[in-house]
Amino acid sequence: MNRNRLKLWLYMLLFAVAGAANLLGLTGELAARALRGADDGLQVGAAQVRGAERLMASEAAAVTGLAVKNAELLEALFAAPPRSIQAGRKKGQATGQDEAAGSEARWAATEAAARTAVEEAASRLGITLPPNAFWAVANQEWLEKKMPGALQDPQRKEAASFLRDAASGTPRRGYVRVNDGLWYGVAYPAGEGAALVLFLPLDLAWAKSMALASGVDVTLDVGTPQLVTTVRPDLARRLVKSATVTPKVPVSEGTVPPVLLEQPFKVRVPVLFVKAPAARALAVPLAGLSRGFLVLSVPTVSYFSDLARYQWTLLTILAALLLVGLLLGVLVKTEVLPQVPATLVSAATKIERGDFSARAPEFLGALGTVAGALNKAAAAAEAAAVRLATGDPFSSGQGGQKFNLPAEPSFTFPPSGPGPAPAAIEARDSTAKITGGTTGFPLSAFEATPPPAPAPALDSTQAPPQRPTSTSLFQAVTPPAAAEESDEEHWLNVHAEFLRVRAQCGEPVDGLGYERFRPKLEKNKQQLMEKHGCRTVRFSVYVKDGKAALRATPVK
Repeated sequence: MNRNRLKLWLYMLLFAVAGAANLLGLTGELAARALRGADDGLQVGAAQVRGAERLMASEAAAVTGLAVKNAELLEALFAAPPRSIQAGRKKGQATGQDEAAGSEARWAATEAAARTAVEEAASRLGITLPPNAFWAVANQEWLEKKMPGALQDPQRKEAASFLRDAASGTPRRGYVRVNDGLWYGVAYPAGEGAALVLFLPLDLAWAKSMALASGVDVTLDVGTPQLVTTVRPDLARRLVKSATVTPKVPVSEGTVPPVLLEQPFKVRVPVLFVKAPAARALAVPLAGLSRGFLVLSVPTVSYFSDLARYQWTLLTILAALLLVGLLLGVLVKTEVLPQVPATLVSAATKIERGDFSARAPEFLGALGTVAGALNKAAAAAEAAAVRLATGDPFSSGQGGQKFNLPAEPSFTFPPSGPGPAPAAIEARDSTAKITGGTTGFPLSAFEATPPPAPAPALDSTQAPPQRPTSTSLFQAVTPPAAAEESDEEHWLNVHAEFLRVRAQCGEPVDGLGYERFRPKLEKNKQQLMEKHGCRTVRFSVYVKDGKAALRATPVK
């Protein structure tokens, strides 16, 4: 199998492993964040329910407190038996039947007065009582005749104890179980030996209103046969069983169902790599009840939806990338490099070795372009070698035309001698300005060998030194020892070449000794090294406007 294909598959596998590691790492963090969101919702719901509980208690207390002051209710509570019954008692003519009938009549009038008092109090306070709310009254006669039986009835004994305590002067308020239901009751004294109690139901209507206000489901567990709940009865019993084990601490229940994804198409997918609960529940104890809890719960599917979307989106992307990588590895063919003809390789080798008379054969297509460019380069190099051999490197050898030199940084060296100070040396490089005269550059700032004895100055009668000729361009331009040439040796050679070219151009060479020449090269070298960050600088001599000039070339 091709090596590049294996590399492609290896890269795709590494990318898939990195994506899977990212998926596993973020899954735990996102799952913990989802649970914290559900628990925060439970705490907010508990606060809302507590607020509703306090509001209900204050409203019941306000209505009861105002109702016990109703004049008609007080008159009915303390009404005396009719005169006929009183007269019959004195004469001994009153029968038990008459007594019972009179008592029931008085009690009916008392209950009617209590209803009127409660309704008027609620209306005056602007409070709407629940439809299932009820109230009860007691006076001395009722306490004597009916209290013993009420206290023996399991469905009525808690309500009867509220009336008994309030009639004895002790107000009562709190949760009570009456008739297999949960109620919130408030009992106030209504004069000596009398009391009024108001009971508000905590039924399904109340649970739904609490769920709507708090945003969480509500379940009442008070030991009654039926649970009051806003969720399915089977789920409610599981929530109660889990939450009441550790009250006031959120617990998990069940496993979250598959989450519905909307894009790119609707599909239900499970949450992966983590056990996500179906719901979180919190049990809040009800004050005053030995076995009473308000269980708040919230489904977690909405909290884990973001996690499921992230998981399946990343898995889809990874699967698509792996599939594309597999197809690319199977379908894409390996590129076959063209074979280079041996004749073209042989010609290039000869030209590389300095045999510029060699020519590459002609080819078609891309190889023909390469062969043509190689032949042109060889011809240009051969012509340059001929020009160097004739001693005129600035002539093309045909018609005396000047050779086009590259635009590199260059400067002219002014003549010296008696008279005013030398003029500034101006480089072609727009940033390099080198002044004449003494450089003033300390020797300790660079690595350099001490300069040798200055070369004797040439006068106009001496023949300028001749530059060696060669049939090879490489030998003429880059001597074998040039790579190991020190700065002093290079500057001495440049000085000698500069004197020769000046003499050839008919310029005077008197007073141009090496002791004046060297500092200017050294200063120009330092400036170019600082500007270009190069390793060193090499100088060459050329003719500019019929006069000898110097060119500085940075060497990286």
